[in-house]
Amino acid sequence: MDFPADFARLLENLIQYGTVTTVDLDAARVRVTAGEVVTDWIPWLTGRAGRSRATWSPPSVGEQVILLCPSGDPKRGICLPSVFSLDNAAPDPVNPDENHVDVYSDNAVISYNAATHALTAQLPAGATVLIVADGGMKFQGDVDIDGALKVSKTIHADDVIDSSADVKAGNISLAHHKTTGVQPGGGLSGDPQ
Repeated sequence: MDFPADFARLLENLIQYGTVTTVDLDAARVRVTAGEVVTDWIPWLTGRAGRSRATWSPPSVGEQVILLCPSGDPKRGICLPSVFSLDNAAPDPVNPDENHVDVYSDNAVISYNAATHALTAQLPAGATVLIVADGGMKFQGDVDIDGALKVSKTIHADDVIDSSADVKAGNISLAHHKTTGVQPGGGLSGDPQ
């Protein structure tokens, strides 16, 4: 055994840049190419993987990563995502006040700006949002809706409902409805039309 040569090879294999060449989502494993080294299926590092699990954000083919090889052995390698590259650059433009920015493959962006205290989700045309909370939802603060609002259950208000436009129940206008059978005095009118 040529100890200095083997030792040098082990040192070179400990930590190196690599590129993801194949992804197995079901097994949560990737193959990485780093120079002459092509790994077998190896795991990638994540923030948490116990009872609490981190965000599922698997590496993608072509992503530049760091290959960590305990004892210099690529068979025992671990993929450490990720390093920005020319093919996969940092979000643009870079804003120092945006402490957290997620950019997705369809160009959806979720970001938080600490200077303006604004959480923003910019989704592509046709995108939808679904929140499931059987116990209910509570919004504390004003809510502005720019678009149609469809409600499939009863609406209950503990305060005044105010509208600058007409309100309709079926085809009956609150602002312009007419009643039938109007009588002077204490009588009741007929149903609105």
